[in-house]
Amino acid sequence: MKISELYAALDKLYPFSSAADFDNTGFSFKGSDREIKKAVLCLDVTDAAAEFAVSEAADIIISHHPLVFDPLKSLDVCRDKALLTLIRNDISALSLHTNFDTAPCGMNETLASAIGVAVTGGFSKTPSGLYEGLLGRPPFPDVRRTALVIKDALSAPSVRVYAAKETAALAAVVAGSGSSLMEEAVAAGADLLITGDCKHHAFIDAARLGISVIDAGHFYTERIFSSVLSKTLFDLGVPFTVYADVAPYQEV
Repeated sequence: MKISELYAALDKLYPFSSAADFDNTGFSFKGSDREIKKAVLCLDVTDAAAEFAVSEAADIIISHHPLVFDPLKSLDVCRDKALLTLIRNDISALSLHTNFDTAPCGMNETLASAIGVAVTGGFSKTPSGLYEGLLGRPPFPDVRRTALVIKDALSAPSVRVYAAKETAALAAVVAGSGSSLMEEAVAAGADLLITGDCKHHAFIDAARLGISVIDAGHFYTERIFSSVLSKTLFDLGVPFTVYADVAPYQEV
């Protein structure tokens, strides 16, 4: 399968047109359109991930987060090392970001399944008619017990919890950074938001809105990306290897 053919196949499963307006999903660098002998999967195209792709003689690296998110006015040899490494070695960089989050069997559905949330619906529709967040029954009514289940399921070193009440009946699930959808989750009837990357004021907003929050971290709620794409590439017959993503921080 050639790179252009892989793009077309992924577009059918996770339509790039469904990405959010602010997103830069798709190619950050489109190299030679050649037969794919090896693809590399990762969450983020870090300098180390780019070097790994070179060592694997990869033709394309596929990430969840776009390598280029904001417009570039110039290139810097240090700041843009990963991009320049890929350009020098003619390795295409493709991302499936918000289009993957909302797709059937994408990030949110996979996360909900992994943490034991029985999905019953969704909330906050995109212009494409997909849900930005999912709704479902938490694994346990007790908020703190559910938090421990999530911590174990995601192998997270810790989770942050705000319990507006001791129990919750309907959970809103948003992988990555989903606190911006808190009001929509409340309007949809959720009394628990499960997401990552909550800032200080998100917890203050939660108290005001009366919704419990479990923040399991951006990295830990999204590193399942490679496992989902592994199955997709296997089904498509594309040879691949997975870069061992590590959290960009340590907890001490």
